[in-house]
Amino acid sequence: FAGETIIKTPDYYETGYKVYIGPQRYFVTSDVGDGRIQWYAFFALPPGTKRAPSGWGGSERDNQADPEENLVTYIKSLHEGWSDEVM
Repeated sequence: FAGETIIKTPDYYETGYKVYIGPQRYFVTSDVGDGRIQWYAFFALPPGTKRAPSGWGGSERDNQADPEENLVTYIKSLHEGWSDEVM
């Protein structure tokens, strides 16, 4: 899973890249300029567990079991109790 967001972090100007490594998962943030952060979330999930829409913004979610499901909420649930910085 991947995305881009605008978020203020206390160490934005000191850190350009962060990696959080945990059991069967890791999370990466990278400064892409103008206050934007690109993030990547990797999980050891069985093939076909979830399918995110491809492309940037406005993508149809036809290939998802529940097109109304919020994938960001799902990804946050996989990180629950892991690291406050990821949440």
